[in-house]
Amino acid sequence: MVQRLSYTRCLITAAHLIMKNFYRTFLFGIVMVLSTVVGWIKGTEAKQKWVYKWKTGYDEKRQLAKKRMALRKGQVVLDDVEWAAYHNG
Repeated sequence: MVQRLSYTRCLITAAHLIMKNFYRTFLFGIVMVLSTVVGWIKGTEAKQKWVYKWKTGYDEKRQLAKKRMALRKGQVVLDDVEWAAYHNG
C-alpha cells in the first residue's frame, strides 16, 4: 500500500511537470505568433519591443517566484547590491 501511494505521488508529480513544460512551450508559441502579427502590422522594431516587454515581464515574475520559494524554505534573500558585494568580496 505504501509503495502504491508513493508511485501514485510520483506519477502526479511527473504529470504536473509535463503540463508545466507544455504550458510554457504553448505560451512561447502564442507569443511568437502574436509577435509575427505585430511585426506585419507595425514593423520589426515594434515586434522586437513587444517581445522584449513580454520576456522581461516573464523573467521578473519568475525571479519573484524564486524569491518567494526561498523565503518559504527559510533562506535569506539578498537584493542585487548585497548579491554583488558578496560575489565581489
